[in-house]
Amino acid sequence: MADATLRPGAVPLRFLKMETLSYLSAPAAVFWTFVYPIALFFILNTIFGGGESPSGMGLTYTDYLITGLAVMTILSTALFGFAAVLVDMRAQQNLRILGFMPFGKFGFYIGFVGSRMLILAVFLTAFMTGFGALAPDATTIGAARMVLVLAYLMCGAMALIGVSLVLTTFITKTATAQALANIINIPAIFLSDLFLPAILFPVPLFTIISHGPFYLFVNQVRSLFAGQTHLTDAFPAMVVMLVSGVALTLWAGRRAKWHA
Repeated sequence: MADATLRPGAVPLRFLKMETLSYLSAPAAVFWTFVYPIALFFILNTIFGGGESPSGMGLTYTDYLITGLAVMTILSTALFGFAAVLVDMRAQQNLRILGFMPFGKFGFYIGFVGSRMLILAVFLTAFMTGFGALAPDATTIGAARMVLVLAYLMCGAMALIGVSLVLTTFITKTATAQALANIINIPAIFLSDLFLPAILFPVPLFTIISHGPFYLFVNQVRSLFAGQTHLTDAFPAMVVMLVSGVALTLWAGRRAKWHA
C-alpha cells in the first residue's frame, strides 16, 4: 500500500535506488567499475611508479595513472555497464515487465543512467582523492581543481553513455553487444595513453593515436589536473559533451523497446 501512495515524482527516485543496488550486486559491473582500475593502479604503480609522467605537465607517473584509470573506468562502465547490460536485459525478456510500470521509458532511462552516473561520481571522487592522498608520489591538488576535473570527467561520461545507449537500439544479441564492447574497449585501453604511454609507439602510429578522441580527452583531464587548463578553457567542451550525451540518451529512449 505504501507504494500506491507514492507521488509520481518519487517513482523515478525509487527506481534510481533500485537500479543502484542492482548494479552494485552484479559481479561483472563491480569488477569493471571498481576492482579492475584499483588492481591496475597497484600493479602498474608498483612496477613503474616513482618517476615523471610520460605526458609531462609537471605530473608524476602516479598522477598519470590516476587520471588515465579514471577515464578507463568511465569507458568500461559505459560499455559493459550500459550497452552490454541493457542488451542482455532485453534479450532475457527482463524489460517486459517495465512496460507495465508507471514511469515509462524515460523514467527507466533516468533511473538507469542516473544510478550509474551516481556510482561513477562517487567512485571517481574516492579513487582520485584517495590515491592522491595516500600514494607517496601523487600530486595533491585543491578541492576546486578536483571538482573541475570530476565535472569534466562526468560530462565525458554522459557523452559516452549516450553513444553506448544509442548502440543498444541497434543491437539485439548479448554476444554481439559484448563483442562490440571488447572491440572498442581493448584498443582504446592500449592505444589511448590511458596507462600505457602512447609516446613509446612508432611515430606514424603515435600521430594517429594522438588525434583519437580518448587520447585527447585523457590529456585534457591531465591538463586540468595539473592546473594548466582552467574552467574557461574547458567549459565549451564540457557543454558539448553534456548536451550531446543528454540528446543521445533521449533519442535512444525514444527508440527503445522493452523486448528484442
